[in-house]
Amino acid sequence: AGTSLSTSSVINVVTSNINGTFTISADKVALVIMPDFTVGTGNSSSEVISATNEDFIWFEGKVDAAGNNKGVDLTSVKYSTLRNVISDNVDDGNNNNDDYGIYLTSSSYNRLENVTTNGAVGGGGGNSSIGIKLRNNSSNNKLENLIVNTHKYGITLNSDSNT
Repeated sequence: AGTSLSTSSVINVVTSNINGTFTISADKVALVIMPDFTVGTGNSSSEVISATNEDFIWFEGKVDAAGNNKGVDLTSVKYSTLRNVISDNVDDGNNNNDDYGIYLTSSSYNRLENVTTNGAVGGGGGNSSIGIKLRNNSSNNKLENLIVNTHKYGITLNSDSNT
């Protein structure tokens, strides 16, 4: 089941394991998954945590992306922070799709700090497992203490300027 976080200026705290997804659909939203708890679906959703056209987002916690092609997906998001994030098991099982632990597209002025992605190396059919991907003018992002394990590609930056 999917949950939409649509109230601005709210800190949402997860204190149990959740079988579902979260869509952040307002500015100034925080989602904190407490230690020892995980959010994931175990089925063929597209992404576990997502936001599109929102700013000033804060996310921290662990996602289990098994059955999904993205653990965290930010599109056109600015001035946001991913801190103390773990994205595990990203693999949607479709060898025709690329899989991503963390995926930012057209997202700038964000901070990724203490982020770890763990995934399976992609199989045949053109599939690639990528730990962290920034693309389509995702610029001026600050990347610090990133760890990428068991992916075909670690961190990819496409036409972007980041530190």
